[in-house]
Amino acid sequence: MGGSIATLAKPEHLESEEQDEKTPVLPPNKRSSGTNYQSINGTASGSYLDVAGQSSMNCPSCQGTGRIPRGQEEHLVALIPYSDQRLQPSRTKLYVCVSVVICLLASALVIFFVFPRTITVTAVGVKSAFVWYPQYAVSMNITNIVEISNDNFYSIRVSSLSLQVLWYETMVGKVKSENITIVKPLSKNRFSYTVGIQVNDPGIHNYCTMSSIKIHTMFFHIQGSITASYLARSEELSLDTYEFVDCGANTTTPHSFNPPGSEQ
Repeated sequence: MGGSIATLAKPEHLESEEQDEKTPVLPPNKRSSGTNYQSINGTASGSYLDVAGQSSMNCPSCQGTGRIPRGQEEHLVALIPYSDQRLQPSRTKLYVCVSVVICLLASALVIFFVFPRTITVTAVGVKSAFVWYPQYAVSMNITNIVEISNDNFYSIRVSSLSLQVLWYETMVGKVKSENITIVKPLSKNRFSYTVGIQVNDPGIHNYCTMSSIKIHTMFFHIQGSITASYLARSEELSLDTYEFVDCGANTTTPHSFNPPGSEQ
């Protein structure tokens, strides 16, 4: 033991591990291939080096602080940090809520303005009546006034009218016409139609031509339909009313259908 220090031998497995650590990962011909990357943000050297002598372009995911080989941008994967602002758009919920509210408001307005409303047909009265007397009969041309009320926010077109005139149970006249008038939104419009009537009855002929009677009143029942078109659809409106006419003389003064003293 006299002052000598014994040297302990290292185990074989420790020596092999040290040799592995000293062995380079890449072979000498691969380690220095000329591909030299300097600072990505350019702070170290102030300039960029091309990769393997190729032309380069700005990295789309590096905000212009890095370079990638041109022609390989479709084959490389850009890694974006989870905290990147592009992955966390601001006010997304606000934009979605505003878009939903605008869509609902627009839909409500469209429904409000386009939803069909009531179209009313009213028989106003007799505009004129011209009477003549064939043998054992009474003939008339009666012009009546009809009013159309449009409560919609769009125009309607009165496309057709089909009416018949009854005297008691007998049809004594009818009329049919097309393309009558157009009623503007939220307004009323009047139009007139003329119907020919002939009553073949000797008793009515004598009654209407009797000079001792001052007013020769005849009652007629008018019924039929009016077709209104709007927004690529059509609606059929019914008209059912009564009118009285003096068959003893021509009448050119407009008057109501109902006789004087009766309820309107």
